[in-house]
Amino acid sequence: EQLWFHTDRFSSFASVNRFSECRYFRMSSIDSIPKPIVLFWPGNLRVRDNSCLQYVWEKFRKDDIAYVYLENKLPALSNNLSDAAIQNLAKNINLNGGSLLRFSGSDYESALNDALDALTKKNENLAVVYTTSFVEPIRTICNTVTTTLGKRNIKAVQCLGGGTANEYNFNSRTKVFNNKFAKSAINHFNSSSQPINEVTSNDEGGEDLAFHYVREYILLGESAFSSKYVEKYIQQLGRSDDHLQSLRRLMTNGGRSSILSRVQANHFFQGEVLSGLLSPLMELGCISPRQLLQIKRGVLQQQPFNCRLRNEAIRKAWHLHLASLESTSAVNTTSWTYSYRYWRGFVQRDAFMADDTQFDPKKAAIVCIHGFGGSINQFTGMAALLRKDFNVFALDSLGFGHSEKPPVSYNQYLWRDQVVEFIDSVIVPQYIAATGGEQQIKVIVAGNSIGGFTATSVAAELAERHDHIATCQGLVLFNPSGKIDSSLSDLPPEAVATPYNGPAPELLRVFGKTVFSLLQPRIQRTCEWLYPARPDHVVRSGLAENIYRDSCDPGAADVIASGGKLPKPRSLNQLLAQYRGPVLLCQGALDPLNDVRSRAEAFGRIRSGISLDLLELGHCPMDEGPDLVAASLLQWATGQGLLTTGGSKD
Repeated sequence: EQLWFHTDRFSSFASVNRFSECRYFRMSSIDSIPKPIVLFWPGNLRVRDNSCLQYVWEKFRKDDIAYVYLENKLPALSNNLSDAAIQNLAKNINLNGGSLLRFSGSDYESALNDALDALTKKNENLAVVYTTSFVEPIRTICNTVTTTLGKRNIKAVQCLGGGTANEYNFNSRTKVFNNKFAKSAINHFNSSSQPINEVTSNDEGGEDLAFHYVREYILLGESAFSSKYVEKYIQQLGRSDDHLQSLRRLMTNGGRSSILSRVQANHFFQGEVLSGLLSPLMELGCISPRQLLQIKRGVLQQQPFNCRLRNEAIRKAWHLHLASLESTSAVNTTSWTYSYRYWRGFVQRDAFMADDTQFDPKKAAIVCIHGFGGSINQFTGMAALLRKDFNVFALDSLGFGHSEKPPVSYNQYLWRDQVVEFIDSVIVPQYIAATGGEQQIKVIVAGNSIGGFTATSVAAELAERHDHIATCQGLVLFNPSGKIDSSLSDLPPEAVATPYNGPAPELLRVFGKTVFSLLQPRIQRTCEWLYPARPDHVVRSGLAENIYRDSCDPGAADVIASGGKLPKPRSLNQLLAQYRGPVLLCQGALDPLNDVRSRAEAFGRIRSGISLDLLELGHCPMDEGPDLVAASLLQWATGQGLLTTGGSKD
């Protein structure tokens, strides 16, 4: 019930139960324990505003505290800033009179056992202090540590990481945060009198780098900060060549007027470069949302309505709170198992469904990608009918669903890369763990509307990686968007990098918010128009309510704003020339957005290997008629030899 609470078109914290910053388990004799051990891992790599350190420093002598960093030989995070952050943590602990000890193992349980064996004596009375998180992979690490300590009958102190939504009081009408725990913070930044260039070197990482970015943002201002760090931001967000090119096209202000040039020196949104640089550091736990609100509070008070630092804290805290609500809810064995994890430092929601919730490495994986304004929820009915024959995965694209909605320049390459890395970092490791990497991993990519274009782009990208263990064996499209134009040759690289010369990003933001204000009151009517065969499904399934809730998240309007500066897309013809595998076009023939039958015929003429199934459904057939779509998909998959279980008998 708390998850769906909203007022004034903005998600509200009003119904959130407050609780103290630290939760103690078996702590009746904690004050008498001679030696606490403080654990660190990616997600808690800071000294300032650290709940664990604040707690132990209040209760114990610093000479009695052991500081331990646990690491897995297989890294927990694919974050290129992690090594520098760990080194910076060790330096800052050393400055506070301690020493960081590092223990490595084949997994976190073995690393923790090695640390405990080395630091404790038999039957010694001690406690282990560590932060908790609801975001993967840190959540799994915490669960492993809790279980290991329970086996050894060792007391545990779990501290909530600084910056959860529960630490704030949020008023949805004035949109002002009041910090409940401000007096407990170590506000190093405000007391610093060092010149800006002496705060930290650009080569340093971790906590010092995060504070360096914040300090420069406040002192330089939005425009100068964005100009100085835009290339570093592009390298952080864009990893593929075409995504990098699509971002670099926004680096100059083109022919913009002098007035707007003084406000913004390029075509990125205000706060975009700051968010892109800080988010990976927040993922590592180098700085918390709470600390952003405490830094230079006088500056925030002078800019109460347009402070990007405050916006960053609000958005991050809210999505961490969503993760805590859904992660602590009971698992329904007949529906999705949800997870939250970081991608590029931003919180992403994904889901898994299989027979009895058990992953089966013998089955192929289906990855479901929703369309504009949609979410994982639109695949629930179809996934329930396919889970006996497939491992079904889905994710909320960045900017939609329960995933974070940062102020980035969204485009087709960002969403494609998000799905490709989800396959590589989440799906592939599960198959390798179960099979030892001895068999090829069959992946089917399925998408609806804009998600259909994304799915086609993912299939084309996977087809280019001939030596990869995961291969795209099938592509399923539900009323996909994208151009069908056989006259177009392959999109040259320079077309992706053509400099943008359209409206200023902040004007696009105003446009996006205006469109949002017009669309939100019409969500139910619009959905019923797009679901002409079964309009009652919109209310019965909670579709309209889900879309409305998602649209109330901080930053949601930036997705529409980004639509005004998209790079030129490749045609479906070009993408399907790269991916030569089987395709199922499962088309809702009643879709009111276009002439479905003529488009389906044009799609079938692109090349051989494309199967067409016209169903008397609307724009989202997999949600409106999951029974019809699942039957069509199973029949097609059987014909393509993609089923290992002989197909569903239900």
